Amino acid sequence: MSINKEPIHVVWLKRDLRLDDNEAITNALASNNRTLLLYAFEETLIHDPHYSERHWDFIKQSIEDINLQLQKYNTKVFAVNSEVIPCLNQLQNYFSIDHIYSHQETGLLITFNRDRDVNRYCKNNSIEWTENINNGVLRGLLNREDWFENWNRYMHDEQFNFKPRKNQFLTIEEIDHISTDFNTTDLKTSTSPWSSKKGVQQLLGSMQILSLKKGIKNTSLIFQNQKNQEQVRVDSLPILLGETYRSDRFFKKQHS
Repeated sequence: MSINKEPIHVVWLKRDLRLDDNEAITNALASNNRTLLLYAFEETLIHDPHYSERHWDFIKQSIEDINLQLQKYNTKVFAVNSEVIPCLNQLQNYFSIDHIYSHQETGLLITFNRDRDVNRYCKNNSIEWTENINNGVLRGLLNREDWFENWNRYMHDEQFNFKPRKNQFLTIEEIDHISTDFNTTDLKTSTSPWSSKKGVQQLLGSMQILSLKKGIKNTSLIFQNQKNQEQVRVDSLPILLGETYRSDRFFKKQHS
């Protein structure tokens, strides 16, 4: 390998699989270094009881959808089966990772501990890591003073538009070249169509809402098929719409 490696930026995608209104991607593209979009299917999370096959299938389908949008930029999401730190180590054989951009993940202790390890790795390897807020939730707050005001301000901020310039990403050919040293992810899925992004769109298109009950943690919906009167209850609106695929701000704008 050449000693003089190209410095690059890595956008580490988590539960933020979208191009528009993605602050991490916007920040990465604001510099002169080229960018690699990375998704790591981590074994520790795949076997965690909080996740299911439908969850991972939705992520795979979302990545495929993003890759279709990225074709005109001659790039794609680098999807690998690996824990994050070994993946970054392997990438360093080809490039010099200058900066990692991601969203700040909230919710599970396992991802919180994983992020602490990644933060330590970045410091030890002189890599800058910038985490952006994903959903208006701030991690590690000592109190909830001004919480709603800050959340409301975030939700009403302008969205980030995806407008890359020419040659800002690693090319498909370059990604395919380095893929030979990685265990890349097969993005094909085989679960029920109702668990897919396309299936969700069909569900929303063919059913009418009979009732909606908003709660603090979720929103319950009862749909009725207009053809056969079959009813479907959904106890979490973010799950129905795929929280891996959209931001709350995007949803708010599209449905306001």
